[in-house]
Amino acid sequence: MSVSNSHYTFENQIEVLKFQDPHLVLRILDFSFKNLQTETEKEDLLQYKEKFLFKTFLFDSQRQFLESNQNLSRKINLEEIEKTQENVKKKEDMSKFSIIGFLNLMENYRRNANFDIGSSISKKIV
Repeated sequence: MSVSNSHYTFENQIEVLKFQDPHLVLRILDFSFKNLQTETEKEDLLQYKEKFLFKTFLFDSQRQFLESNQNLSRKINLEEIEKTQENVKKKEDMSKFSIIGFLNLMENYRRNANFDIGSSISKKIV
């Protein structure tokens, strides 16, 4: 992204980023931030960074961003970040237990080669 005064505006340059992975966009925005001269460009870029940062699960980066840019108006606060992080942790734990249960079931199938697949599922689990 160049910041030259060509016929492309800042919004047109950023428009392409909507179709990219948010993690990649954050790296591009961080790189572009170093080349900006005016405060309005920096404010615009910070608003875009906020928009893309909160699409990710980079919770530490989100906290740092909120602490370092307290002047921006935002809808998200630290409590919401904590709640989202807890929800992600719960989903990870549920997925882990489901996978472990499935692997245990498959191990039982492997050990008992003459397993009767015609019986009910409750008998299969026991």
